[in-house]
Amino acid sequence: MKQEISEEQRKSGILTGAVIAFLLLALPLAVWLDLTELSKTALRRQAADLNSVITSVRSYYASNVVGRVLANPDGTTKVVHNYESVPGAIPIPATLSLELGRVIGAQQENITYRFVSDFPFQNRAPPPARQVREGRARCASQGS
Repeated sequence: MKQEISEEQRKSGILTGAVIAFLLLALPLAVWLDLTELSKTALRRQAADLNSVITSVRSYYASNVVGRVLANPDGTTKVVHNYESVPGAIPIPATLSLELGRVIGAQQENITYRFVSDFPFQNRAPPPARQVREGRARCASQGS
C-alpha cells in the first residue's frame, strides 16, 4: 500500500527544508556578528581600564612628584625612598613602582600590578611568602 503525499504536504516539506537551509546558511553570519559585538565590548572595557590607569598615574605623578618639587621653597630636590618625610624630595623608582601598584589596584579591581625584584629593599617589610617562592622559581628557571 502506497500512500500518496498531498500537494499541501509537499509544499510544507519544501518550505520547511528551505527554512532549515536558510538558517544553516545564516548561522555563520550570526556567529560573526556575535563575535564582533563581544570584541567591541571587550575593547571598550580595556580602553576604559587603561584610561583609568593612565589617569591614576598622572594624578599620582602630579601630586607626589611635580607637586612636591614645585612646593619646595629652596628649590633643591632629592630622590629618596622616604620622600614623604623630606621636603621637596621625590620617590626613587622602586618606591614609585610600589606606590603606583597600590594606586592602580585601588582604582581597578580587574587589574593587578606587583613589583617583584631579585634584590630585597633595605628598611622595608619582607615580601610575602608567595613572592619569595616566585623569586626562587625565577632564579631556578634562569639557571642562577
